[in-house]
Amino acid sequence: MNRVKRYLELWTEWMKDDRSEIARKLGYSASKLIKSEASHDFDQMADSEEAKAANIVDTVIHDEEYIGVLERAAIYHFHLGARYPENAGEIREVAYAWALDGLERGINSKGLA
Repeated sequence: MNRVKRYLELWTEWMKDDRSEIARKLGYSASKLIKSEASHDFDQMADSEEAKAANIVDTVIHDEEYIGVLERAAIYHFHLGARYPENAGEIREVAYAWALDGLERGINSKGLA
C-alpha cells in the first residue's frame, strides 16, 4: 500500500504542477527553481518518468473498472482539496479506502512497479 500512496502523491504533485494542462485548469502554479545544466538534464529525465507514472495513475483514477465516482471524489477531496458531497458523512473515508484498493489493482494491471 505504501507504493500506491507514493504514486498517488506523485500524481498529486503532477496535478498541481503548472506544466500540467490539468493544473492550469485547476488554478495551481508551481514555484520556479534555478537549476544548473547538469541537474536540469537529470531532472528532465526524472520528470519525464514521473510524468509517465502520474499519467498512468490518472488513467486508472478515471477508469470506472478500478475507481468509481465516490472513490474518485474521495481522491480529489483528500489530495486536491475538492469538495466532497456534504451529505456523504463517513462514507468519504470508506470511499477513499476503496479507491486505494482500486488504484492498486489498476496500477498493477498497467505494469507500474
